[in-house]
Amino acid sequence: MDIKLISLIIGSFKGLKKFQVEFDDDSTIIKAQNGIGKTTVFDAFLWLLFNKDSTGRKDFEVRPLDKDNQPIKGLVTSVIAELSIGDEFHVLKKELHENIVKKQLRGYTTACTIDEVPKKVSEYADYITELIPEETFKLLTDLDYFNAKMHWKERRKVLLGLADYDAPKGFEKLHELLNGRTIEDLKKVLSGQKKGYEDEQKEINPRMDEIQQSLDSYTSEDLPDTKTLEAQRTIVTQEISKLRVDRQNLTGKETERQKKIDALNELHSQKMNRESALRNDPSGVTTLLEEKNTREIAVAEKQSEVGSTLRQIETEKNNQASVEANLNRCLALRNELNEQKKQIKEEPVDGTCYACGQKLPADKLVELEAGRQAKLAEINKQGFELKTVVENCRKKIEATNQNILTLQKVFGQANSELELMITSKDARFAVIDEAIKNNPTTPPEKDNQWLVTVELIEKAEKEIGLPVGEQLGAIETMRINKELALERINKLLNNHDNITKASMRITELSTREKELAQLIADVESQLAMIDDYNVAESKAIETAVNGRFEHVEFKLFSDLLNGSIEECCELMLDGIPYKDLSSGQKIFSGLDVVNVLSKHYTISTPLFIDHLESVTLPIKTKLQTIGLKAVAGIKELTVEIEK
Repeated sequence: MDIKLISLIIGSFKGLKKFQVEFDDDSTIIKAQNGIGKTTVFDAFLWLLFNKDSTGRKDFEVRPLDKDNQPIKGLVTSVIAELSIGDEFHVLKKELHENIVKKQLRGYTTACTIDEVPKKVSEYADYITELIPEETFKLLTDLDYFNAKMHWKERRKVLLGLADYDAPKGFEKLHELLNGRTIEDLKKVLSGQKKGYEDEQKEINPRMDEIQQSLDSYTSEDLPDTKTLEAQRTIVTQEISKLRVDRQNLTGKETERQKKIDALNELHSQKMNRESALRNDPSGVTTLLEEKNTREIAVAEKQSEVGSTLRQIETEKNNQASVEANLNRCLALRNELNEQKKQIKEEPVDGTCYACGQKLPADKLVELEAGRQAKLAEINKQGFELKTVVENCRKKIEATNQNILTLQKVFGQANSELELMITSKDARFAVIDEAIKNNPTTPPEKDNQWLVTVELIEKAEKEIGLPVGEQLGAIETMRINKELALERINKLLNNHDNITKASMRITELSTREKELAQLIADVESQLAMIDDYNVAESKAIETAVNGRFEHVEFKLFSDLLNGSIEECCELMLDGIPYKDLSSGQKIFSGLDVVNVLSKHYTISTPLFIDHLESVTLPIKTKLQTIGLKAVAGIKELTVEIEK
């Protein structure tokens, strides 16, 4: 698809107030001295398409500025371009209007049209993107973009898309290792494996030294052979088992002996209980004990009677106090009612209105008098009710006083009787206690039951025999010594087992160390094969890529000191890197690149060539070129058509 710029109309854009140009299909040159606005023409075209200037900025100042570097008000910035796109012609227009609200500038609005049809900004942007993506347009329009503004990895990616080459031969084994992975992924896998093997290899010698030190500690003492130790362990184990059996037998006999001791202790307890029973036999003083109990009961009953009477007196007194309090309250209320009644009788009925001071009508006076009589009647009613309550309270008080006097007489009589009973009881108890103290009892030596118990005790003591605690102590001492000997034997046998395991582990680690060394060598060989492949492939890629260009070459790989290569992307012209080229050489080189990319993408766009005055090399291209040339003394933009 061919895209050509037919005309461009610029209004109030940056430093250009008004500029219009008709372009040739092949080559157009815009000339002027520096600072007049040649690059501004390119900025205007890019702003029309992508809202950016030739440096890729979005936030540049589009509107013209005054002497104070402030945007000039009242202007409309506009760019109109007529394009031929294939066999069609289209007109693109973009304007920047001031947004005035209540005579105040509130910002700017963008208006876009395509073939005079208004479009939303988003619709306009979508149209441009569908026509040609911004990145592709930059590649084909800006000679400096590919080599200086694009990241080298992205630049390299574009170039690799141009390369058509055959994979290097002789790397069949490498292709088997790939198994669907990329060379770079395989290299990462192998590098990770190598690091893992090396890390494991570093740990082997310290582990072997640690195991060897443990092995040396076992072999430093003179160990008996395992057969001797096994035989000793069997003998000691049998001896411990025999001691346990002996202890169990003695323990069984001791259990039987303990039962006899328990029976003997029970006989001693029976003997003591019988002696106590004989000493405390009350059969001779039973009548006296019954008399003592009867007197105790009589005194307790009298004490209960005295206490009950005293509590009744207290209850009556509390009731009397409550009734007296109620009486006093009623008397006070009755006095208050008498005062109210007196006041109502003494106050005459006021026959004048309290609001206006005029004499009240007769019916109102009658109503007031009726109200006063009603109040007196209510007071009389309440007074009568209080009189009844007062009379009842006085009757209750009188009755309560009589009850209290009666109860006090009963209390005095019962209390006197209680004092006499206590005095009589104490005197009689002294006589009874002396008689009980002198009560004669049967001595144990004359009691048949006691004598039988003593005989059984003597027989049991003869049957018990001597204790076996000393024999058990000796057996326990022997058992402990045998257990210690068995523990020592087991430890020596365990040392033999540890020596065997340690020796086997050292052998395993030594074998693994050799395996790791071989694995590392294998991985290094595979990594070297990858490096060889990369070198061969890099040469094939560079040859394929550079074969597409007429004048320039690209360095896509750098040789490292270790023999491997590193990816890069640098344009070379006659062996000189792009960054060291003159301005004219950079333009010449960029033109070679754009020619190839335009052919690759099958798109041709207007090609702006800034600083054209620095180019002395021949410009060869089939693209429409727009040269921006600085010429001293030309103070306004001048258009020149070249064939």
